[in-house]
Amino acid sequence: MALGIAAGALLRRTLPAVAVTIGVFTALLIGIENFVRPHYQTPLTMTVPLGHPTAGPAGSYWLLNDGITSPSGQAINGVPIGQAPSACRALIGQGGSGKVFSCMGDHGFHDILTYQPANRYWTFQGIETGIFVSLAAALIAITVIVLLRRDA
Repeated sequence: MALGIAAGALLRRTLPAVAVTIGVFTALLIGIENFVRPHYQTPLTMTVPLGHPTAGPAGSYWLLNDGITSPSGQAINGVPIGQAPSACRALIGQGGSGKVFSCMGDHGFHDILTYQPANRYWTFQGIETGIFVSLAAALIAITVIVLLRRDA
């Protein structure tokens, strides 16, 4: 609302102010969601053997990144079947990929999860509320300054 009022005060035209408001608000939401929110608190990392039955943290969580590492600890892009030991590759086609991944886990391949636990939800909501209230206050101050200078 404050963004729309400030855009209207600055542009003095309704449709351009609406367009600017929608564009800036959408860009702000996308930017915060993708680039700022994941860093409100340091994400946690969990490493489990590939194919392990409990391949994630207990309870709910927000998964930020999921990857596979080789026995040497190097990150692997994509499905690592080509790097699997020959004993694991021999299992391909014998009952699904679960056996292959379990075999790879037995040979030192790991699944690495980077996540934010669900118990941080309200903390993140408070941080984001503070960001938007601060932006709204700044926009209202800008609007007041513009209007006072214009009428003087």
